[in-house]
Order: sequence, then C-alpha cells, then structure tokens
Amino acid sequence: MNYQGFRYVYVYCAFLAVLLQGCFSTRTPEPPLQNNASSDWVAPTDHNILLLNFKNSITQLNTQNYLRCIGDTFQYVPAQVRDNSAYLLFQKWTKNDEKTYFDNLSTKSQSLSANYLQLKNIDQQFIGSDTVKYIADYHLEIQHSDSLFPKTLKGQLNFTLHRNSEGLWRILKWQDTEKAKDSSWTLLKTRFIR
Repeated sequence: MNYQGFRYVYVYCAFLAVLLQGCFSTRTPEPPLQNNASSDWVAPTDHNILLLNFKNSITQLNTQNYLRCIGDTFQYVPAQVRDNSAYLLFQKWTKNDEKTYFDNLSTKSQSLSANYLQLKNIDQQFIGSDTVKYIADYHLEIQHSDSLFPKTLKGQLNFTLHRNSEGLWRILKWQDTEKAKDSSWTLLKTRFIR
C-alpha cells in the first residue's frame, strides 16, 4: 500500500472514530420508579388490554394507571344503597373525585400483595367498532386499614368502553350494581372519598 492509500485509510478511520464516539457514551441514570409509577402500563389499543390495565391498577393501588383507564368525560352511576346521600354525592362525580377516592384508598391500605379484582360471568356487547358494553360480576379484595368497613366487596359492574381518536380505549361510563348486602364498589367510593 502506498503512502496515499495509507493516508485515506487513516483519515477514514479517524472520521469513523469521531462519528462513533457518541454511540458509546453513558447517559445520566433515571431516578427509580416511585410506588405509583406506571411501569407495567400497556397502551390500551384493545379493550381487553384496558381491562387488564384496570385490574392491575386495582391490585397495585396505582393511582396513575387507574386514572389512565378512565376517560375525561367519565360518568359513574352508583349502586342503589340504603343511604340515599350516595346519589347526591355521585350526581357531580368527576374524574378528579375518582383520583381523591383512589388516593385515599391507597393511603389507607396495607399489603398490596393481597389486593385483587376478579371478574366473572362476563358479557361483552360490541356497539360499532369503537364502543363496547362490558358487564361482569366482580369480587374485590382490598386490604385497607378501616376496621369498620369490609375488605371484600361483590357486585356487578357495567362499563361503557370507548376507543378515542388516538386509538386508545377508556372507560367512559361505569354503572355499579350491588349483589350482596352492603358490599358494593359504590360503598367503597363513598367511604374513601372523605
């Protein structure tokens, strides 16, 4: 190889070394995820993914993921309970009220490993390509610290799920039905909104 060829190889290698230098630099580490981080969130491109995200957010009492499951124009229809003040409470219920209730529940809960939500007797009704009526019996276990309130709740939820313009599914409407006396999700929300 002559001097001219060696010079081209040398210039090429030097250029390549400068170009690749940025590929091997280290980055500043990100802070660790906090207790309420969305580490297991999956973009709900299918309504079944949304329901899995919802169940996981309940199990983990993860407020951020819980709220990501709910649409901005969310409506909650309470179960009929003995105390009619629940209807007054839920007439103006908003997504922000959901956040307050869920934050309070998370704060007053003990072991996250024992929380779970089971859905069974599922009925799905497709209304067009972007709306699903989802009805299921629920069995909810929440290990909260309020000794005067049950930790096991049973009822039926009736969701209206909708795919938004970004192709992501959200819960737009949630109607609760009590299946066992004094054991509905409505009572849980009523108890922990305060």
